[in-house]
Amino acid sequence: MNANIGILEANYYLPQTKKTLSQVFEDEEKPTEAFAAGVDFEKDIGIEALHVAKNERAADLCINAAKLTMAKSGIDPQEIDLIIDFTSIPEDYVAPTWSAAGQVQKEIGATRAFATAINTGGCASYQTTLKVACSLMSANDRYNTALLIAGDKTPEFNHNYFPITVVSDGGSAVILKKNMTKRRILGVEVATLVHSRHSQPRSQRHRRQVSTLAPCLRRHTKVQQRTDPGKPVHVPQGNAQRAKAGRQKDAGRLLLHLSYLFRLGLESFLRSF
Repeated sequence: MNANIGILEANYYLPQTKKTLSQVFEDEEKPTEAFAAGVDFEKDIGIEALHVAKNERAADLCINAAKLTMAKSGIDPQEIDLIIDFTSIPEDYVAPTWSAAGQVQKEIGATRAFATAINTGGCASYQTTLKVACSLMSANDRYNTALLIAGDKTPEFNHNYFPITVVSDGGSAVILKKNMTKRRILGVEVATLVHSRHSQPRSQRHRRQVSTLAPCLRRHTKVQQRTDPGKPVHVPQGNAQRAKAGRQKDAGRLLLHLSYLFRLGLESFLRSF
């Protein structure tokens, strides 16, 4: 790694409100699938409670983490040359163009900084952003100090990621600086491993996508039947929120699959010329 770039400071911010794991599974759909022999997902996951942002926005989580990290480092906001947002769950606006980088820049007073975002890496957004930040700092004499920030706020009733984990809300921030003698970054490698969809005939690929869509369509059909005014179905008061969350989640998955199928159809149309 050129320029001896290292981590000057790092910190995190967690909302004060907590939600126990039992409350999470009470409000959301509790896993019914078998996880593993002799393993109880709720009891053996090793997590007792989550931090929930409530009225705090994802941008607020970024800002609070950035302020804590700036205060701990003791550097002047004018020293920040680069701000990159690596939020992987953009809750403020459900759009690929949303970023809290500009808001953080304003709140901490880093008026000299160039603010941008890299939020397409999912769980690897930090590693991807770290690699890009180090590359920019190594290639440009202007970038001596960088602030990497994230504020992840999980949509309501979506904290359960069975069978992987449960997700909490929180913010984090890291300050990178050139010419560090300690905590230097020796290197960052990011790789994507994916089975090439071009290794199979297009007809098989389309059938695979349609097969993944079918369960969502069936769930969506059931939701429509449950909510049909001509067929009223009694929903207990305690289950009303879970029913609403289920409808929202199914609708979101349906839109995602439909948009993907639309893109496949558009690709086929363009390749026909």
